Amino acid sequence: MRIFIEPVDPLLFRTGRPFQAGEDNFAETLFPPTPETLQGALRSALAVQWGETRKQPLRDLNQIFQDRDLKRIIGIFNDYGMLRITGITLGRRDPQTRRVERLFPAPAHLEHGIFATSDGQKSRQIVRLRPEPMEAMDMTNLPPGCVPLLPDQRGLQMVEKSEAFTEWLTPRGLETILQNDSFQDGDATCMVSTRHIYTVESRLGIGMNNDTNTTKEGYLYQMQMVRMHQDYGFVVDIEFGEEGNGTSPQPVSEQRSEKVSALSFLKQGWMTLGGEQRAAHFEILASEECVSEPAMKNRHMGNFLYFATPAYFSSGWISDAAGMFPIRPIAAAIPRYESIGGWKLMPGGSGGQNKAMRRCIPAGSVYFFDRRIEITQPITEYGWQIGYGITYIGEWNKQ
Repeated sequence: MRIFIEPVDPLLFRTGRPFQAGEDNFAETLFPPTPETLQGALRSALAVQWGETRKQPLRDLNQIFQDRDLKRIIGIFNDYGMLRITGITLGRRDPQTRRVERLFPAPAHLEHGIFATSDGQKSRQIVRLRPEPMEAMDMTNLPPGCVPLLPDQRGLQMVEKSEAFTEWLTPRGLETILQNDSFQDGDATCMVSTRHIYTVESRLGIGMNNDTNTTKEGYLYQMQMVRMHQDYGFVVDIEFGEEGNGTSPQPVSEQRSEKVSALSFLKQGWMTLGGEQRAAHFEILASEECVSEPAMKNRHMGNFLYFATPAYFSSGWISDAAGMFPIRPIAAAIPRYESIGGWKLMPGGSGGQNKAMRRCIPAGSVYFFDRRIEITQPITEYGWQIGYGITYIGEWNKQ
């Protein structure tokens, strides 16, 4: 089941940094939202739709989650029931064909390089980092068995400092990278600039005294909001597994189905997303409404691993859990860690509690191996049921 979520309001996805008006007057926002945020919004939306279809409609979440059939499908709290999120990406709808295409985070081993041309001009090209052994390996602090990542300049001379690659990849662009091929910088069929997807806006607010209904002196604050452009949104893929695995901390093999008959009523509807309960419209997509990606779905073997969503490992950048990685990687390109927590609501009450904060490798991280491996499960020690650790496998060195 593929769901397209299109926001109609500016969105707020708070970071894990403490924020209190009067002490720190600026609240940052994350983009894209974490799996924690999306799974909570989706499960709430599914529960609301479920309640509306009862013989006697239910609108109170506490009453809705008393239904055993619903809890069996989407779970409750940290039990995810049969729900399995198998894909989280951005998406864009073609205005003419109305088909939805997924957009993937930039792989961390790509950069924009500035090179000198034969006529003395400068050329901007996409450069990829590759594992390259160095003569003086004892001069590095790399773990044993690992090699550094160096830019593949293809015999050209880089004349300026490289720039981060922040664009989003189309399925064609990601498939090109997974096949160890290249595309031209600015190729619209392979990459999409962030400015075409969303705009960051600053909003001004002031703290209120609820007892007197007046403003508080010194409590002026700002926060970042993300306004997504028309026809852009989020794409979430859902499957349904075995109920008993809803609390399993490690990924397990199980029988999956794309639909369950109890949710056959689900077509489209409204949901709230992120801070301040901003409105978004969701729609269940038919197969003909999606841009096909046959190559990525059918590949399970390779020596290059790309993380499309964040992943958590208790030991840092790599897992020590048995069987998580078939072999140890020889190199990795990982941006700064991403702290992911959340807030757990308590149906039936106005309170809740903080979720544990975890340092995760961010989406776009890539791992290199010296021989081919097979990957069939998410790679994460937490949240594999809700979209953590979703990977795609490819080649960095044809063998």
